Amino acid sequence: MLRRALLGGGAAGAAYVAYRSTAGGAEETTDFSGEATTGKRRKIQRFQSLLDRGHNPEKAKTRADMIKELKAGEPFDVVIIGGGCTGSGAALDSVTRGLKTACIERGDFSNETSSRSSKLIWGGFKYLQVAFAELLNRKSLMAPVSSVNKFLGEFGMVYECCTERSWLAGMQNHLVHYVPQAVPFFSWFVWPPYFDHPFYSILPMIALPAFIFYDALAGFNSPSSYAMGPKKTKELFPQLTDVLYSAVYCEAMHNDARTGTAIALTAGLKGASIANYVEMTGFVHEGPEGATATGIKCVDKLTGETFVIRAAAVVLATGAFLDSVRRMDDPNAEKSVAAAAGVHIVLPGYFTPENMGWCNLRTSRGATMYFLPWQGHCVVGSTDKKCDATSSPAVTEDEIQFLVNEAASTLSKDIRIRRSDVLSAWQGWRPLYRDPNAPPGAPVSRHHAIGTDPKTGVTFICGGKWSTYRAMAEELIDKVVEHKKFKHARPCTTRKIKLLGGEGYHKLLHVQLVQKYAISEAQAHHLVRTYGTNAFAVCELSRPTDAKQGSTHKFGKTLVQGFPFMEEEIECATASAATAPARPLAPDARPREESNPAPHSCRPACCPAEQVRVQARDGLHGQGHADAAHAPRVRQLGGGQERHPARGRPDGHPPQVVKVGEEEADPRCGGLRRPVRRPRRQQEVGDAAPGHVH
Repeated sequence: MLRRALLGGGAAGAAYVAYRSTAGGAEETTDFSGEATTGKRRKIQRFQSLLDRGHNPEKAKTRADMIKELKAGEPFDVVIIGGGCTGSGAALDSVTRGLKTACIERGDFSNETSSRSSKLIWGGFKYLQVAFAELLNRKSLMAPVSSVNKFLGEFGMVYECCTERSWLAGMQNHLVHYVPQAVPFFSWFVWPPYFDHPFYSILPMIALPAFIFYDALAGFNSPSSYAMGPKKTKELFPQLTDVLYSAVYCEAMHNDARTGTAIALTAGLKGASIANYVEMTGFVHEGPEGATATGIKCVDKLTGETFVIRAAAVVLATGAFLDSVRRMDDPNAEKSVAAAAGVHIVLPGYFTPENMGWCNLRTSRGATMYFLPWQGHCVVGSTDKKCDATSSPAVTEDEIQFLVNEAASTLSKDIRIRRSDVLSAWQGWRPLYRDPNAPPGAPVSRHHAIGTDPKTGVTFICGGKWSTYRAMAEELIDKVVEHKKFKHARPCTTRKIKLLGGEGYHKLLHVQLVQKYAISEAQAHHLVRTYGTNAFAVCELSRPTDAKQGSTHKFGKTLVQGFPFMEEEIECATASAATAPARPLAPDARPREESNPAPHSCRPACCPAEQVRVQARDGLHGQGHADAAHAPRVRQLGGGQERHPARGRPDGHPPQVVKVGEEEADPRCGGLRRPVRRPRRQQEVGDAAPGHVH
């Protein structure tokens, strides 16, 4: 049987060689943005200078500026409701086409569905199998045309997911990176079969060629799939027993909340008027039949002030909450979303290797369970429960216990998973599209759908996934431009845009941070992975540590022992756009399982690392609860020292004006050559109020 699998892998390898020989020429002439190269492929253009720090976040408008623009009364071309990945992505697409764009979010950016995912940017291997299952179904003989159409629909979705995943990992590699996933097989024949189809009872025999074909759909941009024998599998996964072999393929992972925030802030940098903590309360109807909606009514949740935003096009990108928004205007509107709740739990990191995940393709419910490495911990999920969406949903004990039991059933008896091992849990929503005309009980799809209300002219989108957020946004704005006949709209350019922190990013950036700012290597890796080139803005705030003589970690106060988070990250976030003094972090940064918090409390996080990020983000991250114009100009920091948010010195004296790149000896660190702070700020933007730093 192993020989058959290897022969299949050889055939797939031959197909790969043929693909490279036929498509290689075209592949070498363009990069991930579609730009022509000089014959040598490049995924990301690397910068060489420490002084090239990419985007300047201090040039971004504050939330107060955004709110002022929204309240000004001037009509927009497009107003988008929803600040998740789809809504923020649509705002970025719209504003870069030259359309005057507004976007509002009732909570933090990506607060609901977009920040409660599995952290995967997947290509859809499961749905690739579903596509082929449509062709291998008995019903294909009775209705071949319908089966072929379903196959093409699912196959097209997977191809789009793979293409967009390649773009994200290539163009936004400061936020998205590939992680190998091992699929262990324990027998050559499996029953009940994977994916509930008899053909996949022999998946262990064809897994490797299937994964190589999956790589081909992404243009072989991801690391290649391969097989691991039982010895290597046991070495990497000692918690597994009696493994025949493992097929390894790659999916991409990211910090979903950080990516969502980066999309929103990039839209703001490009000129969109985008603000969080602004909630829509109703529609404004002042237009003719077929286009009656001419704006929306809003309330600023921080001040309670109400106002109206007028726009030629109103777009709903509210994910799993679409039906409730549509029924503000039409209580009898057909249900278009079949929300499905997915729960994830976080376990200690010893349940999976640091840089490799693994998955069980069939749980007792017939679903797939992933074990994913995440910030030194292990994310396990997910469940799939059909129910109506609610904001900040609670995680039930039954769902947590189910995941614990399923995870335990896949591991060796030498290791136990206890309920007390669960460090954190969260629940998110899959905004699955439901065809209002479909019969009861019909399966829902991971496709997205875009529609326009024939009476009001409101355009809405539902369904979809993180992998295709950019393509969804492009298609959505295409529809809006076509429907509203915006003659001044330019073609979509988002494939060429790097998100905030991406300009100037390269794989050795962490080394430059260590050398220039004397922070620890772990902190540098964390800052680069979280902020990209905006890590410079955080490091400019770094303060001396109490490091012993001989230590190279001289700057960057540790926020939580055992984790690479810096106190300066909180200062950076709060100083960017805060209206009120930052609330202190809870003394115990351990994540909680509670998940129905008040607006100013911490929602559940995936690990202590995530807890710190979310505590900083809830009300303070992004354009947070914020109005920099009314923020306190001096904040109290550790050690009783006061420091000006504009990077002044702890003693209250203004920073020295120096040339870019100059250094000074810092007496607090034994004369260490300390990079001088704020050179960019003084040269580029003077003493303006600080902008967004993310």
